[in-house]
Amino acid sequence: MDCSLLENLLRCPYCGGTFQASGTEAGTNTIEHGILTCDCSRFPVVAGIPVLIRDKKTLTAMTMVEHGHHFDALLTLIQPSLPMSPMWRLSSGIPFGGRLKGLVQQHRLQTWRHQITSLLRRMDRGEGVTVCELLNSYFPNKGQYNYFAYRFSQPRHLVALSLVTLIDKPQRPILDFCCGQGHITRSLVQHSNQQQVIGVDKSLWNLYVAKRWIASEGEYVCCSVENALPFVENAFSVVYCSDAFHYVVNKFACIQELRRSTDEGTMILTWIHNKHIRMPHDGVPLSPEGYHALFRELPHRIVADEDILNRYLRKEGPPLATQPETEYLNHKPVLSIIASSQEDRFYDRGTFVDWPHGKGRLGLNPLYIIEAGEGVSGKVSLHRRFPSRSFEEDNAEYKHSCRKQWRLIPELCTI
Repeated sequence: MDCSLLENLLRCPYCGGTFQASGTEAGTNTIEHGILTCDCSRFPVVAGIPVLIRDKKTLTAMTMVEHGHHFDALLTLIQPSLPMSPMWRLSSGIPFGGRLKGLVQQHRLQTWRHQITSLLRRMDRGEGVTVCELLNSYFPNKGQYNYFAYRFSQPRHLVALSLVTLIDKPQRPILDFCCGQGHITRSLVQHSNQQQVIGVDKSLWNLYVAKRWIASEGEYVCCSVENALPFVENAFSVVYCSDAFHYVVNKFACIQELRRSTDEGTMILTWIHNKHIRMPHDGVPLSPEGYHALFRELPHRIVADEDILNRYLRKEGPPLATQPETEYLNHKPVLSIIASSQEDRFYDRGTFVDWPHGKGRLGLNPLYIIEAGEGVSGKVSLHRRFPSRSFEEDNAEYKHSCRKQWRLIPELCTI
């Protein structure tokens, strides 16, 4: 963690107080492992990430950090919840069933810790383990693995990239709210005007992946997104949130906190689910009318992500000049909200000079496999293959718009 984040922006989300820190690396201005102390609480810094959450796991990890057991503290905080088979529901009626269930769960956790430890150690030694192998071992649910491992190749990522281009020379840091594993954080850094990009998420595992492999240029804070945000007022020029806001329960308080944290009230919330069209895993979405009500005190636009994507595929930016009719938005499954006190930002963006997704070192989208090698013409034949039926259904835009824009993506997804 950069100490400038601690000194200039970070505050306790429970009492609002400043922090005193231990663990500053000798000869640097960073904290890799340490303790943050405020007037009401103490919190650990693990792998360079402050964990501003009060629970038993954090308390246990803090004790480990104090005793120098840094890797154990990391494992404690990234340990996933391993679901038990439904058959174990019957264990309560079996003598010693509860104890047996506990022993089985303990064995599963020990196996998980051994596997993750082995993979992380091998990665540190440069033995050719990829991030995708690590994610595959971490997530017991293949749907979760597919979501993160193929993130750069999803149509929603192109929508998010289109909206990132709205950020123009910010004078203060950028907040990536519910940043996940940093796939968009990476692009926000490119538009940051040398300002800090700070990602927040409640999952230390996601932040650890982001910091180590996906967007190491960012700073990260682990905290609840339902409580007060751990930042001073007007800390940021822009707040960005992709594919997460519909999961926030207390949306009104959240928006008030985001407004408090931005000097211009500029917020970009993309891929938000619509209550009128329910989908699996869509959280607690609102209707377009509900989203309008959240932003009634701030100039804003609510746009269908479908329209943003279609313009992107024509190499055009988002349409913000006019507000689409509510009746039209009622029939669109996912929406984006762009809000700002600066009304001159609301106009239709023109043609991109360069494709936003075409930056950095690119590689073949892992959804495509090479069916035939180079022939006389120097061309190859590619075949698209989805990892699962649910992934195919969740990313149906592929079928309707099979374009070359999805064939090359950042190689970071497969490192």
